[in-house]
Amino acid sequence: METDIPDGGTTQGYGIRFNPPEHEMAGQNNRAFPVIIQYIGGDMKLVWPPHVAPHEPVLPLPAKSPYAMR
Repeated sequence: METDIPDGGTTQGYGIRFNPPEHEMAGQNNRAFPVIIQYIGGDMKLVWPPHVAPHEPVLPLPAKSPYAMR
């Protein structure tokens, strides 16, 4: 419960701070938020949200990406 990691302090980009036992959402990480991680140059890179992302997303996706094929 004493864990206190600021936003940007984890690999996923969000921070960690758990709600106290008296909170209606006790034990939940109140610093968690969704992130987008993209493979860039064969490595996983955090690309969103901008306030914690150290990398820019690659857009549009390269033509060789299986996700770009339609």
